[in-house]
Amino acid sequence: MKQTKRNGLKFKALFSSKMIATCVLTVLMGYVTVYATDYMGLSAASVGIAFMISKIFDGFTDFAAGMLIDKTKTKLGQARPYELALIGYGAAVIFLFSAPNLSDHAGLVYLFIMYTMVNSVFSTLVSCNEAPYLSNAVEKSEDCVSVTSFGSIISLIATMIAAIVIPQLISTMGTTKEGWSKLSFIIVIPSVLVGLIRFLTIKEIRTTTQNTSMKAEQTGSSLENIKYFFKNKYILLFGLILLLSNICSNISNMNYYCIYILGDIGYASIFSLGVFSVIFALVAMPKMSEKFGTMKVLMACAIIGAVGYLIKLLDITSIPIGFVSAFLSNLGFYPIWFMASAVIVDTMDYGEWKFGKRTPGILGCATGIASKIGTAVGTGLLGVMMTAAGYDGLLEVQPQSAINMIVILTTIVPCVICAVIVVLCKVYDLDKKLPMIRKDLAKKAEEA
Repeated sequence: MKQTKRNGLKFKALFSSKMIATCVLTVLMGYVTVYATDYMGLSAASVGIAFMISKIFDGFTDFAAGMLIDKTKTKLGQARPYELALIGYGAAVIFLFSAPNLSDHAGLVYLFIMYTMVNSVFSTLVSCNEAPYLSNAVEKSEDCVSVTSFGSIISLIATMIAAIVIPQLISTMGTTKEGWSKLSFIIVIPSVLVGLIRFLTIKEIRTTTQNTSMKAEQTGSSLENIKYFFKNKYILLFGLILLLSNICSNISNMNYYCIYILGDIGYASIFSLGVFSVIFALVAMPKMSEKFGTMKVLMACAIIGAVGYLIKLLDITSIPIGFVSAFLSNLGFYPIWFMASAVIVDTMDYGEWKFGKRTPGILGCATGIASKIGTAVGTGLLGVMMTAAGYDGLLEVQPQSAINMIVILTTIVPCVICAVIVVLCKVYDLDKKLPMIRKDLAKKAEEA
């Protein structure tokens, strides 16, 4: 098989299809807190705590998914079969935004169950198979950055379109609970159909070629694989970076900012154009990563992101300043998310070199664990802090204390989180070791 077949434009486009689907669905899920508080009539604190409990529990289910993937051997491959979980993911999202009329307690239980189904079951499988699928689909690990960068650009464009269209749909259709249900059907079904393209077109090849040492292909027991997860210092460090980036994104909720400070949720469409900065970063990522290392590029993005959050304080009601802030602050977390699979493949190479165990499923679940726990902490803190400041979703006019809290949560708090991410990126030094590691692995593969 020629290299271009696994690193060419067609391959990259096909491989990006599921990323497009999950990005669009993630945009829709970003409105779940507003839906729960303003249309189900639940308190922000109870919603935040429910999400936090669900997400923390959900983090542990990722280990189960990772172990399952490591043990999977089918004609379709190791990670590829779990692409079908996207169907269940989409169905659960529709049910979540189609809540029946229930009492507060019953509504909270319904919200918790459906939110858990979305994340603990289906999203877990969808996210945990991403890095193993990428690792098994390319011929060389070095190709992961270019494949991921291309897919991220396409996905980000889809995210940007969704972030523009969805608020407009909400402003017209999402004025009632019935409207939210119809809106979810309109968004979810096409997204799932697009996402399944990768399953239908991209086969795994690593398991059928001699790319790795025989020792590394031995998966071992589930408990052994978990042990190697915690022994791999780089997956733990990058997992912490992912965790913080998700807290940053969720706690700096722009929906409340647009509704209660600018007075119109529709402004979210304007600010969504700020993701163009991430597109520029991802276009440059392969060359910049090759020259400086992926983690140094992510560190630079986090620095820019921190500055972007603070800029909003120049005039919290200014739409132009808000746009500049969004343009810069998006760099604080988006590049980390989009490059996660490529970085995790690097940690797989390190684990194979250091311990003789690649364990792609267990290492691949780091994205899901960090995302879910980070989202749990971010949304939980958001709900608790908003409620403590006097926010009530049923009020048309919020107290000044709630307005002040919205400002703090969209400026100072995420700036501090980005600063911590910068420090962690500085500590991460695997990029320097990868050329030697991959040279050793290639030598072992030839001798096997």
